[in-house]
This record gives sequence, structure tokens and C-alpha cells, in this order.
Amino acid sequence: MDLCNGGDLTSRKLNESQVVIIAEQILRGVVYLHRNNVCHQDLKLENILYEHSGPDASIRLIDFGISEKYDQIGNTRKPNVVAYTMSPEVSSDSGSYTSKSDVWSIGVIVWILLAGDYPFMRTNADLKDKAKRQALNNADYDYGITWRGRGITQQAKRFVAGCLRKSPQSRWSAKAALAFLKETWVPGLEEAQSVLQHKKSSLSVESKQLTINMEDITRFCESGLLKQTVLITMANTMDRNEVGDLQNLFLLLDSEQTGTISMRELKEAFVKLGLPSPDDRELHKIFSVIDHDGTGQIHYAEFLAALAESHGLVTTDRLADAFDRIDANGKGYISHDDLKAILGENYKEEVVSKMIEEGDFKKNGQVDYDELLQLMYGEDDSELEIGEEKVVT
Repeated sequence: MDLCNGGDLTSRKLNESQVVIIAEQILRGVVYLHRNNVCHQDLKLENILYEHSGPDASIRLIDFGISEKYDQIGNTRKPNVVAYTMSPEVSSDSGSYTSKSDVWSIGVIVWILLAGDYPFMRTNADLKDKAKRQALNNADYDYGITWRGRGITQQAKRFVAGCLRKSPQSRWSAKAALAFLKETWVPGLEEAQSVLQHKKSSLSVESKQLTINMEDITRFCESGLLKQTVLITMANTMDRNEVGDLQNLFLLLDSEQTGTISMRELKEAFVKLGLPSPDDRELHKIFSVIDHDGTGQIHYAEFLAALAESHGLVTTDRLADAFDRIDANGKGYISHDDLKAILGENYKEEVVSKMIEEGDFKKNGQVDYDELLQLMYGEDDSELEIGEEKVVT
């Protein structure tokens, strides 16, 4: 697990320019969750951490202990959410906790970051206050003096209002909130302040600085399934600070802001990046290979895996980590059962047998670490130490 030592959202005082950057990151994460039919159910200031103590730190959503799939919500008891982010439907028992309840929590979080006060309740003790409880149940709030004193824009107020609608049916979805932020709030803030502070942050994507080489994609597509699986396992272990511009490139290509890349977005990517566009047959082949889990979408780890070699991200340290994750029992080699566990419901005996054969240079029915290095580097690297930073170029 990554160490986030920058504190939570209560640890910093932010201006509106900084709040909008944090809000975009929260929404991108929640849009991805909701697209996969998962409600977080415990979004609050304390569950959003800065990765490090620097001023440009990105944030992480944490604590999925009470998260649930959509099809389970309504059939179980309501989550014991904190009072200050509780939605009217949960407070008044007028409905089940849904994805729109997550959006309510985001609206409250953004309100607090902007204004420094709380729209309804502050502590769980406030739940006993009938007036505050009624105000929450009716979504009855007022923009206080701090909103005027801090010069918060009308676009910010409209964002909060869209998230804090009483009826879940009329309340924005996370995707709609993200679209408003990017299409209305950010332009309005730029106009009001001339230049959005931190505009050159990690979320500001300059397409002219980002590109990929078609040979990089072809190389990955021509790799065997075992090598692709190792690269994807490795990609899942890498911190975003290690991947350079690939994170920004992924955000650029994810034009629908879903947290994944669709077939249409991949096709558009060749135009955006000024690359020769493959025909539909070749495009489908490329997409199906990168879409390793066959979901019909390219996920972030799959995208990183496809470009990891060409961007110098494959090192012996990372390969050792990936090897240990696949060899979950620490046997010292990758077995048929290890790969079966990795593939899950996509497991097929003949496929895994072929994967083992791909890296089994010693012909003993398993793949040890030396064989893995030979597979990844195309040569015998048995003399390398695990800590050596050899890089594939």
C-alpha cells in the first residue's frame, strides 16, 4: 500500500483555485467507482489524503470498508455515515443510500473547503438538534458571510447547488458534476481571476507535449500473454509519481472522463497525437490486446503496461515486486495455480499452460525469477541482482 504522508483535507486551508483541482480529482475517482457500480458510502474530509506534504500533492480516496455494489444497496442496513456528509435520504429514511448520496457528500466537502464552515451539521451530536436535522432533511441551506468575504464565484455556488439537491432523482450524478466543473466552473474561475492558480498542475494536460510511438503499442501487442500479465501486474504496483507524463496522457485520451479508454477514444487518440490511424480491423486488434481483462474498456494499469517498456519503466526492482505478487505463497517460482488465481474468471487451462511454456526455459513446468528476467529482457539475466536498476529501452 502507498504511504500518504501529506495529511487529510482538514490539514490545509485552500483557496477556490486549489479547491477546484481537488474537486476534479475526487470526482474522477468517484465517476470511476460509480461506473463500476460501487458506492463509496463514506466520503468525508478525513478519508481523502494528500500523497505528500508538497503544495502540488495529489489526493487519494481511502477507506472502502463500507463500500458496496449497487445491486446490494437497499438490501442491507444503511451505512453509519458521518453526520456532516449525511444526505437527506439517509437522515430522514426516505430512501436508500445510492450513488447520488456519494454526490451529496462531495457537495458538502467542497462547501467546507470553499467556505470553511458546514452547511448543515458539524458533529454527530448535531443529529439530536431538531432544527438542524430538519434543515438537512429539507436540503435547506444559506450561503453565509464567508462566501461573500472570500469572493467565491457564482460557478462554485452552482456546483454546490447541483450536488445538494434534496431529491436524489434531480441531484447531479458524479459524471454531470465533473462535466460542470470542467466546462463551466473552471472557465468561470479563470475569467474571474484571469489565471487559474496551479493551472500547470498535474491535471492540466498539454497534448502537444504528450505522444506515443506506434512501435511501442505494436511491441506490447506482439508480446506473449505471460509477459503482458507481468507488465500489468507491475503497472498495478507503480506510484503515479513514477510514470511521468503517462498519467497526463491517459487523462487526455479519456475524453469522456470515465476513468477508462473506450474503442472510440482510442481511435480519436491517433488523431489527437498526430499518429497514422490504423484501419478498423487493426484498431480492434490493438484494443483487444491492451484490454487484457476483456471488459471492453482500457483501464489505467492496462494502458501503463502497454507503454511501460518504451518509457523505461521496466526495472528489476519492479519486476521482482511483480514476481512476488504473482508468486503469492513465496515458493520462488510461478506455477499454473498462481496464474489461475491471477486470471480469475478468465482462466482457461490451455491458456495458462501456454503462458507457463512461454517462460519455462528450463522445461520444468514452472517459471522462476531468472526465467522471468530472461523473458522480459530477451536474454539470460540470471546474474543480475534484484536491486539493480536495469531498464528495458
